[in-house]
Amino acid sequence: MLERERFAVYSHLIGLIIAIGGSAFMVYTAIINATHRFIAPLYSFSVILIFASSTLYHFFKKKEDEISFWRILDHVAIFVMIAGSYTPLSYIYLSGAWRWGIISAQWFLVLLGLILKPFSLHIPRWIETCIYLLMGWMAIFPIRQFISIMPITVMILVFTGGLAYTVGAILHIMNKQVIPGVFSFHDIFHIFIIIGAACHYFAVYIAITTPF
Repeated sequence: MLERERFAVYSHLIGLIIAIGGSAFMVYTAIINATHRFIAPLYSFSVILIFASSTLYHFFKKKEDEISFWRILDHVAIFVMIAGSYTPLSYIYLSGAWRWGIISAQWFLVLLGLILKPFSLHIPRWIETCIYLLMGWMAIFPIRQFISIMPITVMILVFTGGLAYTVGAILHIMNKQVIPGVFSFHDIFHIFIIIGAACHYFAVYIAITTPF
């Protein structure tokens, strides 16, 4: 493991451990309450995947912008996490065409990312990040239906998580060194990913376990 990758590895390793524990609790609660038994595991898989793939990528990373299986997995996992977070919230709080339209669009983009990512690792960082942000903020299209039924607590958590991801994405694009060779904006980006994931975890947990 490279010295400059230590924070990235350990921060998301901690995130992975928390994600596994939180996911087990969420799935268990969903099974016990007989509510959204299929949605909880799908969401949990997406969260565990993002932290596991990030940890492994940074652990095995040898140089910047390398072409490797772990880097491809890390990037594809971002698509999966976004779609995995959208699916429970869209299924529970949207109806009709919006529900299946948003869910279908998200997973279509996952499939597209899975197919194209191995051939697009060298596109500029800002283009790649903008694609993730556009996918992440797709909720603005059915926003009226979301806010008409989504509890205020869930709404705040979803927005705060989205904001954390967005701030992290901006830092990821800038990619400046705070302590050269030791700590960078990318490491701060990792912190914002954990914050965003935590907010969305609680939003999804409330959505799955609380009738409205």
